[in-house]
Amino acid sequence: MTSSHVHLSSSLSVISNNVDILVLILWRLPVKSLFVFKSVSKRWYSLISDPIFIKGHFLEISSRSFLGQFLHNRLSGPDTPEFEFVSLNESVPRPLHFLACINDPLGIRINQSCNGLLCCSSYRGTYADPYYICNPYTRQYRPLFCGSRGDEHGFISLCSVSLAFDVLKSPHYKVVCIWLLKKVTESDVEFYHQIEIYTSETTSWKLLGNIFPAHDIFHKTGVFWRGSLHWFDPSRQANSFYFNVDLELLMGMPKLPPRYDNDEMLFKYFGECRGHLHLIQVHASRTSFEILEMMTDYQGWNTRYVVNVSELMNAYPEITQGVSIQFQHLAFSVLLVQDEKTKSLTDIQRAKGTDSLILVLQILDEVVYYDLEEMRVKKIVRLAPTTYSRRRDAFQYIETLACV
Repeated sequence: MTSSHVHLSSSLSVISNNVDILVLILWRLPVKSLFVFKSVSKRWYSLISDPIFIKGHFLEISSRSFLGQFLHNRLSGPDTPEFEFVSLNESVPRPLHFLACINDPLGIRINQSCNGLLCCSSYRGTYADPYYICNPYTRQYRPLFCGSRGDEHGFISLCSVSLAFDVLKSPHYKVVCIWLLKKVTESDVEFYHQIEIYTSETTSWKLLGNIFPAHDIFHKTGVFWRGSLHWFDPSRQANSFYFNVDLELLMGMPKLPPRYDNDEMLFKYFGECRGHLHLIQVHASRTSFEILEMMTDYQGWNTRYVVNVSELMNAYPEITQGVSIQFQHLAFSVLLVQDEKTKSLTDIQRAKGTDSLILVLQILDEVVYYDLEEMRVKKIVRLAPTTYSRRRDAFQYIETLACV
């Protein structure tokens, strides 16, 4: 053995025996590699499976990718969602094969992405069909039969199922089900909602005693942010709510800023990214749209950006093809809002945590991102030209070692 080989062997021995150095190295590796390294030894398996290590790895890895769920109108074949994995640093989408591992005869639909875990369901299934909590990186999933719970309590239907998971606080997650029930009185029939919660730590269900009036917004999946699930009401009544999962309290969200001249508003996006809750509203008669951000104390909404569609048109002229100016806000869909460190800022500003926003948009058959700070458009991928997307959703794709 040469001296160089001896030195290398000695260095590897030092690293492998020093847990602090080993952790710093492993934190920088993708989940796919760590999943393989679990088989190196019992010591490595224990280290990589430790909740503290999983939390540190989640903080270290920066995700710049998302899942596209597109429902295509094809002349032949099943009308079920097709999934594509899209990285903001790649130009070619990759098919997602993981969900094919779930042997569901009805096909699979993604309902929510929450800090690395996915909440999926049977496509066109009934409330008695299973839901699935999945980790796409580790290829693990757990079926949940929410429907059997409804049969026990006499509920009419299952309105929504939402995942609440924060790996920085706990390795466990909760699933919040909202049920519809009715009460018959002498003069009328009234409909209500009731909440039931599944806890992964105990694999048990808990039915909350309080019921509340039925509302259409609870037929949607909630958006998880700061320990609560949020449902936004786009109507003029704006009866938006959030549910604190740990405290098991349902509370009202603050009203939106006053609308200009009673102008009709269109809402293109409501979601969370990197600790911020965003809402995008478009003025139907104006060539601008607003990106609002919820205050962390729920005191109201701040206007983060006002974006002129003309600026987007200048950066991406293709948006104007065949679209009159008053309808140009309909020519694009907002798939995701990403908070990014602004490259043009000074080191001092960047150290203070100043962020800019990047919008991931679908314009015609292309997915692009629009940097609001630099007013620059970058094309990410082109969707299959032989299909017409009637439905499109996007979900954050975040690496995590969390178990399901």
